[in-house]
Amino acid sequence: MSEITFNILVTLAALGCGLVGGIFFAFSTFIMKALKRLPPYQGIESMQAINITVINPWLIAVKKRHQVLNLEYLNLAIFKT
Repeated sequence: MSEITFNILVTLAALGCGLVGGIFFAFSTFIMKALKRLPPYQGIESMQAINITVINPWLIAVKKRHQVLNLEYLNLAIFKT
């Protein structure tokens, strides 16, 4: 594998980590705080709506591609000679 391809792979893996980390950061900082301000029954309904909405093909595709990319990067990092 050429060094350019390796650098592109590393860059894409880093961007994917930032994207997934940003999603989790947003959820833990302001979504959970907003849910905490609601009465329990509204918080439960809101969380159930979020759970239904978040399962979409785009998010799943990003997460799966990011996982595959990181596994490929790990493979190259371990076995690159």
